[in-house]
Amino acid sequence: MSKHYKSDALEAVHETALGLHEAGVMDKTTMKTFDQMCLTPDMETRTDILAYIGDLKKILTDLPATGTDGFEGLIGTALGEIAGVPFRLAGSGLQFGVDGRSTYADDGISFECKRYKDQVPREKIMSKLGELSIRGSDIDLWVLCATSQIDSQLADDVHQFGSGHEISTLILDWSGSGLPPLAVALAMASEKVQDFFRNHKSLTKTEDALAAIKKDPAFKDHAKKIRAVLREPTLGMATARQANAEWLTKTFSSRQLARERFGQPLSPSDAANGAVLPRDNLVAELSPFLTGKPNQEILCVIGDEGHGKSWLVAQSWLSVEEKPLLVVRPPNAFADTAEQNDVKELLISALIEQTGGHVRVREKWSRILDRWREHPAERLRLAVLIDGMNQRPAKDWARIAEKFASELDQLGGQLIMTVRTQYWNRAQSRLSRACKEVEIPEWTEQERDRILESRGIIPTNLQLKVTASLRNPRLLGIALELLEGAEIAGLEELSVNRLLLEHIRSSERNTPVQQPVERLSENP
Repeated sequence: MSKHYKSDALEAVHETALGLHEAGVMDKTTMKTFDQMCLTPDMETRTDILAYIGDLKKILTDLPATGTDGFEGLIGTALGEIAGVPFRLAGSGLQFGVDGRSTYADDGISFECKRYKDQVPREKIMSKLGELSIRGSDIDLWVLCATSQIDSQLADDVHQFGSGHEISTLILDWSGSGLPPLAVALAMASEKVQDFFRNHKSLTKTEDALAAIKKDPAFKDHAKKIRAVLREPTLGMATARQANAEWLTKTFSSRQLARERFGQPLSPSDAANGAVLPRDNLVAELSPFLTGKPNQEILCVIGDEGHGKSWLVAQSWLSVEEKPLLVVRPPNAFADTAEQNDVKELLISALIEQTGGHVRVREKWSRILDRWREHPAERLRLAVLIDGMNQRPAKDWARIAEKFASELDQLGGQLIMTVRTQYWNRAQSRLSRACKEVEIPEWTEQERDRILESRGIIPTNLQLKVTASLRNPRLLGIALELLEGAEIAGLEELSVNRLLLEHIRSSERNTPVQQPVERLSENP
């Protein structure tokens, strides 16, 4: 951005003053006086931010280069806050191009620090890339952090190296114009950075500089790009879980979105549903399969049509604090036989979709799954829900389930299936693997009445046959939808025949592939 001076003579004066300020000879207050004297009003703010940036650079270059209280420690602190993963510094000796890396093997982020007052020597970077190439395939993102500018040719070489070794690269340097990317990253983690400098003589200057950078109009765009790279789902478990949790939470909160994504209104968090009656005892029974270490049992959630099997799985996942990756697949996503299903490809496609990712990261997900096989899981990484097996009764579900479960054993995962009781009673005999059955019953009379009364409906005013049918969670939900949509004036108008008709219509809307009405009663 060009500077606007009040006169040519004042331009020369201002350039001299700026040089003295950047050299540390002139303080910020005096520099501000020269800004006001020499610059037009629209340029004063810009020069002010340059002064703050200069202050921050001097603070960084005065830090020790290494150690937890040095530049490396500061970078680990800032990147950990932005990426949402903890970092550990490398020890002395051969570091294989890495000054620090994510603490856990499942999170493949590493960084290299270059604290220089002048230009970073090219050979220093190229030698680190050479060491990095020896390290192997356990790194997904390499972040180069420098207190001086990385020239464009060297930056191109870094990115080309990353492409050739299937490693993402991010350069956070101190550019000569605009906001330096490294300064933006530190401002993004301003609270943690300020804590780092809490007992440092430069704390006040650091706080002022970070606040000024965050106020700059260009800050948000820079921060958005940095955050997108550091939170890419294919970087590791922490970022993948974050992306998956956002995708699923949004889906479970919208009936319409759940229909689009899952083929059914699997949306227990949608406010339009009203207050959802908790089924804490059932959630408590399912939750252990979504936490802790993986076991080799298949979780089979069984129950009659409309009892809320899928909802209970979703509610259980929502209830756990440390959520694993969860992918939800309808039965039509699978081929008819085990041999026809490529488990790895199905998982990768589901993970890309349900972390909001892109097809271009398919190879990265493949590498992540391979790495998971090599490192035993300390905690559950991934749960796969096959939702509604009975909707495709002709498929060889016993063999498909065993194939998926065997693959998930190696990945540190858990297979969950929802299925109608009648179909399960026939299918389970073909499974050789241990299964944990959790049966989902219909509402008790007391639970049903509590739901009706919360909507201002007196259960005794309804036909006895209707109240009996409303113990089915799905039918009760349909009845309340009719009432909310003003299709009936009150539940007193409702008959069992009307409920069944609406149930058929709902089933047709939510079935992945349309079936004739007469088929809907064939699948148990």
